[in-house]
Amino acid sequence: MPDHLHFRVPRFSQECRAWFSAWLFSVLIAAFLVSGLVQADGRKAVEDVLVQPWQASVKEFRQTGSQRALTIFINAPVSGFSEGSRQNLLTFSGTNNLPDLARWAVKHGADINTADGAGSTFLLSAVSNRNPEMLQLALDMGGQVNLQTGPNRDTLLGALMRWGWSTQFIWKALEAGAELQSEEERLDLLRYVARQDTRDQKYDALVRRIRTLGIIPRNQLRSVVSANAIDVNMQVRMDLALQDAISSGVFADEDFQSFGEGEVEFARFLAGNSFPNALRAFFNRYSAEHARNLILVRDKQGYDLVIHALKTGLPGVLEVVLSKATEGVNRAVPGGVHGGQWPMHLAVMWRVPDSSFDLLKRYGGRQSLEAQNHQKETPAGLLRMWRERGILDQKTFLRIEKNLTEN
Repeated sequence: MPDHLHFRVPRFSQECRAWFSAWLFSVLIAAFLVSGLVQADGRKAVEDVLVQPWQASVKEFRQTGSQRALTIFINAPVSGFSEGSRQNLLTFSGTNNLPDLARWAVKHGADINTADGAGSTFLLSAVSNRNPEMLQLALDMGGQVNLQTGPNRDTLLGALMRWGWSTQFIWKALEAGAELQSEEERLDLLRYVARQDTRDQKYDALVRRIRTLGIIPRNQLRSVVSANAIDVNMQVRMDLALQDAISSGVFADEDFQSFGEGEVEFARFLAGNSFPNALRAFFNRYSAEHARNLILVRDKQGYDLVIHALKTGLPGVLEVVLSKATEGVNRAVPGGVHGGQWPMHLAVMWRVPDSSFDLLKRYGGRQSLEAQNHQKETPAGLLRMWRERGILDQKTFLRIEKNLTEN
């Protein structure tokens, strides 16, 4: 090569190299912070607030009670003896994608395999909410894959099929030691995999694995044990902690905007978990029009916040929502599983308490008493049809009928 084409790579001094390394590291860290986990920030801020009343209560128990009393408390339904969420702290964390709160609960005595008041475990709550991160966390923390859980008495394999998970997670369950409850379940799983997967080497390997998979002996099948309720309403304490954080400015606007899909999802979180005081404080931060718009936005199921509040079965959240957006009481769900149903139809289907019927009527829902769904049924007609089919008992039928006919 001609001499004039030769060049010498400059040698940087040690100080220059050190400066460049530090600069590059700071750039990479900044890029990570900007693009890395923006969505997680809002949830982390919520976890930091929610853990505070639990920390205070654990401290009280340690000062005044026994370790057994603390264990009962940390596993009990969060609503105590009152109407409200039957979730315990772990299933609340699993449902709402709050991993740090779940880790804190286990560290302080929560049993990963103890069921809440509805018979659900942390593992099942992760499955039913289709949350891979929480499913993996539940397995990592010792979630038992062969326990019968929930009203259908599913083990993990049955729950994954019921909630439509991909075969990737069927593999994960098998790797965690999942077995079958019966030969019938083996056939169900083979049919499920055939519908889900393409015919390739992985499919063939999975089919072979399922065909040789063991069946849990009947005398070894175990159902979850549900925790006992105690007279401590942590749902109210969490609500008040969130209310205070919202009102006092602990939460920044960025926390609401980075909570999943943003402000709307934060409002759904508060409504769906029956936090009326926090929800009212949240709406009070905005103009009446903005609060109304947040309430009327529909999710993938076609639900607006009125429907989410109605589904809780607790009137406190429903009243907060209806007081801000009365239009929601007379709007049919546009599509999805409950497409064509009006809030009054759904109140019948979900057997909401009398006070929720009263609120719907008070905020303009009387006109929807004659509204027809896609099957041309009014709420009263739907009620009679369900009674005729044996879906409702006579006592429930008479209670709801009274709500539909009385002013």
